[in-house]
Amino acid sequence: MKRLLVILCCFVFLLACNSESVATKQKEFTSEELRVIQEKLRNYWDELGRTYSIRIMSVGTTQEHLEVEFRKFGEFEKNLSGEEINSIKKSLFKFVGQEFPLKLEVIQCCRHEANIIGEIIKTDKVNKKVLIENHEKKVGNSDNPDATWVTLTEDGKIVVKDSKQLQVFSDLSIGQQVKAWSVGITFLSYPGQASVVKIEIQSNK
Repeated sequence: MKRLLVILCCFVFLLACNSESVATKQKEFTSEELRVIQEKLRNYWDELGRTYSIRIMSVGTTQEHLEVEFRKFGEFEKNLSGEEINSIKKSLFKFVGQEFPLKLEVIQCCRHEANIIGEIIKTDKVNKKVLIENHEKKVGNSDNPDATWVTLTEDGKIVVKDSKQLQVFSDLSIGQQVKAWSVGITFLSYPGQASVVKIEIQSNK
């Protein structure tokens, strides 16, 4: 009787182990299959952005997963909750029709130091952009100061330091010391070109 019980226990144990391995086993995807998924999602990004008030910044594939980088649109200084991120992930799986290796990267704006700092030396009212020059930072080994033309994103904002009151483009003027937070790619021409979500006026000359 004892021997029979031992055999039955071993059988149940092995069955449980096999069930667990089947349940946790996931389909492996090749890099080519991931590229096909990326292409399939091409026409879905705008809809995803409208649904969740996000802006897709970049999409790419590695050997292991599809990687999507995005930011909050509109209230871009607010955190996305874990529930919202999980919902975005489920929507992507639903559109493709299956789960796949996915890595979501959320860009959190303005929690780090601004990456563009300096003085406004030119304004372009036609294209609504300003040239910010940092005399304390040089470009490479040259004597040229770091300089970037910045343009506000569609949902970008202009504020005065320590004030919540929003400003408009016409409030920006030559001589102001400002900080700006860029998103996306900065074009490395000279001067550089960048899109920014926030310009903070530090002081006027």
